[in-house]
Amino acid sequence: MKVSLNIYGGLVPRLRAPDHVVDSNELAEHDNKELHRLVSAAMASAAPPQAGDDLLRDAQTYQITVESDSATTVLEATDGGVPDSFAALRDWLREH
Repeated sequence: MKVSLNIYGGLVPRLRAPDHVVDSNELAEHDNKELHRLVSAAMASAAPPQAGDDLLRDAQTYQITVESDSATTVLEATDGGVPDSFAALRDWLREH
């Protein structure tokens, strides 16, 4: 499984930065299990995209793409509406 994090938007949109990409095949066993746990939790709590909110027009948007042998899933959240499980996966990807 390969998981990538892309961040865009914000007050001062940054230049297209490289995605944070983690390949589960390259992780230690403990980290591999943690990644799978975090992905499962984020997918279980995924909410449909919300309509734009003018108060949050400068918010950052986070897009997490999960690629496995059988499917590709894209999860997305924007500041002001990030579920805890999504935030946990996002932060874990940033650190690894």
